[in-house]
Amino acid sequence: MTKAELHQQAAAQIEEQTARERLLSAAVDSSDDAIILQKLDGTIIAWNRAAEQLFEYPAEDAMGRTTEFIAPPERHDELYGILEKLRKGEPIKHFETVRVSRAGRRIDVSLSISPVRLPDGTLIGSAKIARDVTARKAEDERFRLAIEASPDGMLMTDAMGIIQLINAETERLFGYNRDELVGQQIDMLLPERARAAHAGSRAAFIADPSARRMGAGRDLFARRKDGTEFPVEVGLNPFKTRDGLMVLAALIDITERKKAEDAIAAFTEDLKRSNAELEEFAYIAAHDLQEPLRMVASYTELLASRYAGQLDERADKYIHYAVDGAKRMKGLINDLLTYSRVGSQGKPLGAVDTERVLQLVIQQMKVLIGEASAQVVFDDALPPVMADDVQLGQLFQNLIGNAIKFRSDDAPHITITASRQGALWEFAVADNGIGMAPEHAGRIFQMFQRLHERGRYEGSGIGLAVSKKIVERHGGRIWFESELGKGTTFHFTLKAVPGGSA
Repeated sequence: MTKAELHQQAAAQIEEQTARERLLSAAVDSSDDAIILQKLDGTIIAWNRAAEQLFEYPAEDAMGRTTEFIAPPERHDELYGILEKLRKGEPIKHFETVRVSRAGRRIDVSLSISPVRLPDGTLIGSAKIARDVTARKAEDERFRLAIEASPDGMLMTDAMGIIQLINAETERLFGYNRDELVGQQIDMLLPERARAAHAGSRAAFIADPSARRMGAGRDLFARRKDGTEFPVEVGLNPFKTRDGLMVLAALIDITERKKAEDAIAAFTEDLKRSNAELEEFAYIAAHDLQEPLRMVASYTELLASRYAGQLDERADKYIHYAVDGAKRMKGLINDLLTYSRVGSQGKPLGAVDTERVLQLVIQQMKVLIGEASAQVVFDDALPPVMADDVQLGQLFQNLIGNAIKFRSDDAPHITITASRQGALWEFAVADNGIGMAPEHAGRIFQMFQRLHERGRYEGSGIGLAVSKKIVERHGGRIWFESELGKGTTFHFTLKAVPGGSA
């Protein structure tokens, strides 16, 4: 190769090297992250535009200096540690620290520093990337303060179940301080018997992360530092971070709630037993009273028929009182039996054709309806409901009979309608009768309550009490709207047939 050719080859290599350096310089300058190149002694030899913008120093002010001028005094020792690692050829990744701008503004930065080597492996310096994480750190602090302020126990774990963050309430619940928990496996807060199953549950959750309640339908327990256990309710909320998937868990100590639930369950069981015993007692008592009452009624009626007119007027009156009292007593006992049978002898609830039941009731009440010249009108297609068909018929019979009994001077007009209310049907039985005053609202569904004198309206006053018991046995409620002289509307709700039309 001639001397001229050697010169040409050298010139081409220099031009290629220069082009590479220009390309590298352009790439460094166009980066959004601050990039700083330093010699092994820490002297700055490159300072890109992003570094100028972040630290507010032009490149000419930074070149030839070490980074001490942008580090607060309390961070100078940290610089020497970084330099020592780089001299050993060790890279540094995502090291978070603080730097200071020319205006004195403190900047949270994340540093990634890589050793720079010649092609032969000789270490000649380092390339430092500084990213401004001030906004993210402020967001992290707001997040931490929100977690800390929560009245519930809050803790955050990574995908492996390592605790990253807890709040003061978690410290109080478990008896640990945060230094004892952060960095540890979440399993340390579980009873030993639950740890194996929890590993599988955590893996399933990480495979399909979504906000949910942990262990829905199961009783969950946590373990304190002293080894005692307590029932908890846990809500899980996964979210992605720069460090991967994290899970935020909210923990509530439900010890008092469980005690209250257990007390309510025990009370409810006692109440059911007491009600069953009371209904049985009422049924037996009423049934056993029938025989002596029949005897009294029979002999008083015999006295009335045999000696009527043979005794003085006062004796006839007394006999009449006895006969009338025996009849009323018989009616009361029969009503008491009817009331007790609602709970003790009802059929299981099933899908019932309401319209068919109502038509049967109207047919059975045909004579009473005709004598009162009453008109009963109902929707063309009343919905099927979950009910005991016999008791549903009794309910309609009581309400229609009530409307006819307490009619005004006009012929009774009774309208029956139904409207859907979520999982329930609300029925309305409206009449144009005498109505009721508002002050009677608290008495109307009580047993043997009468709002009028006995001689004016027949009955024992138990019909609406029976109606209320029927509706409540069906899981509904009954109420009324009324205005004196303008009629009354009774409302009651019954469960819709599952899958039925709305």
